[in-house]
Amino acid sequence: MNFMSYVAEVSRGWDEPNARVMGRMKSQPNAKGEMYILNDGIDMKAKIAAMAWRLEELEMKKMQEVQAISQTPLQSMPCAICLSYEHLVDKCPTIPAPPQYQQPAQVLPQASNLEQAMVNLSKMCIRRLVASHTLCLRVLSLCGYWIVDLPDSMGNLKCLRFLNLSHTPIKRLPESVCSLYNLQIILLSNCRRLCELPRGLKKLINLRYLRIRDSGIKEMPDHIGQLRNLQELSRFIVGQTSGRRIGELRGLSEIRGRLHISELQNVVCGMDALEANLKDKKYVDDLVLEWKSNSDVLQNGIDIVNNLQPHENVKRLTVNSYGGTRFPDWLGDRLFLNMVFLNLKNCQHCSSLPSLGQLSSA
Repeated sequence: MNFMSYVAEVSRGWDEPNARVMGRMKSQPNAKGEMYILNDGIDMKAKIAAMAWRLEELEMKKMQEVQAISQTPLQSMPCAICLSYEHLVDKCPTIPAPPQYQQPAQVLPQASNLEQAMVNLSKMCIRRLVASHTLCLRVLSLCGYWIVDLPDSMGNLKCLRFLNLSHTPIKRLPESVCSLYNLQIILLSNCRRLCELPRGLKKLINLRYLRIRDSGIKEMPDHIGQLRNLQELSRFIVGQTSGRRIGELRGLSEIRGRLHISELQNVVCGMDALEANLKDKKYVDDLVLEWKSNSDVLQNGIDIVNNLQPHENVKRLTVNSYGGTRFPDWLGDRLFLNMVFLNLKNCQHCSSLPSLGQLSSA
C-alpha cells in the first residue's frame, strides 16, 4: 500500500459515503464552537469535509493576530513563509484587528523582529488549538506555518494519528509527543532547523511512517529498531553508540520504498554491517549508501560494504562518497535483474568500475 492510500485508511472501519451525514456535519460543532469531534461512525468523506470546513473557520477566528503582520513589509522574509502568510491575509481581508493591535502599525526595521513576532503568534495559536476541545483530533497538519516549537500539552492529543510539520522552521519536538501511542504518521520533510528527534520515540509502537528527508537531524534516537511496524524511514543516520548503530535496522523488516543510510563511516566492522540485515529488506527498492566525504577508510572497509548487500528487489542504488579502493563483490551480480538505476558518486579512491555486464535492466 502506498503512502497516500495509507493516509486514506488511517481511521479504519469508516462507513461508506453518506450525503445525509455530510450535510449534518456542518451544523454540529461542539458547544464552544471549536474543532469538530470526528466519531468512528461517520464516513471518511464526511470527516474530511468537516475538517476542511473547520480549518477554514480556524483561519478566520483563531488566527486574527496575523492581521498585524499584513501591515508590515514582507519582502525581507524567506519566500515560502512570506507566501504562506500573504495567502492567509489575502484570503481573509476583512478580519478586524484585535484590540492589542489597534494602534497604527509600525514598520519593523529588521527581518528578525518580524520573525520573532510571527513566532510569538504561532505559539499563541498552537496553544489555543491544543487547549481547546480537540482531544479527539486525529489529523493535525501545520505544514508551511511559522512554527519553531510545540507546547508540551501536545501530549494531550491522545487520539492523534497524523502529524505533519513539513516545511516549518521547527527546532524541537516535545518529549510529550512520545506519549501519543496512536500516532502512525510523522512528516518532517524540509525541517532544516530540526537537529534531533525526541529520545522516547521508540515508545510509538504504532508508528508506520517517519519522513525526515532534507531535515537537519544529525542522529537517530536510541533504539529506533523497536518500531517494528515502521514502513517508511526515509533516512537512517548511523551513530557510534549503542542503540544508534546500524544494527538498529535489523528488526525493521517492513521498511519499504526509499531508504537512505548515511554516516556509514561510523560502522566499525563487517559484522556490524551484517547486523543491518539489508539483504532481507525485500520492500526497499531505492537504496542510498552514503559515507561522510573524505572520511578515513578502515582496513576492513571492503568487508563492511560487502555486508551491506541489498535485497535483489532493489531497483535504484546510489553509493556516495565510498572511500574504499574497490567496489563490493555483489555490485553487478546477476541477482539484481530489477536494477534500472546505478549512481556511483564521489568514490574517488576506486580505480575501476565493477563488472556491470550482468545487470540486464541497467
